[in-house]
Amino acid sequence: MKNIRRSLRGALLAGPAVLLLACGDAINDPRLQTFMGCPVREIVVDESRGGTLSSGDCLLEGAYTDMYYLEVFRDSNLIIDLESFDFDAYLVLYDRDTGELLADNDDLNSFDSDARLSGFLPRGRYVIAATSFDVGETGQYVITVD
Repeated sequence: MKNIRRSLRGALLAGPAVLLLACGDAINDPRLQTFMGCPVREIVVDESRGGTLSSGDCLLEGAYTDMYYLEVFRDSNLIIDLESFDFDAYLVLYDRDTGELLADNDDLNSFDSDARLSGFLPRGRYVIAATSFDVGETGQYVITVD
């Protein structure tokens, strides 16, 4: 609702011809939609968020999954970490606009079941799936984008 109000306020200042465009843009905001049938939360660069995989979450290939929308405003080298003491963390990165799977990671290394994606991301819109490697695993986690 906050985004709609902001769009409406700007549109009213610009005139009635822009009002329809502003309302349409707010409704199509990718942060307010679903991805692969799952609700999407927003995460930004330089943010950590705690979450919980539970039996009420969306299923991705049988595993409970939380989805995060990430908009990269300029070409960047980024690190995305998923850490959990409760389950074997698994990260998947998708292109938000095409749905293409861009990268995934199960284990940080042979001694650590946390997941990490690192590398260059061009400006764009992405969705990160925070999930578990094994089906049915639940528990708390922290996801970080640096």
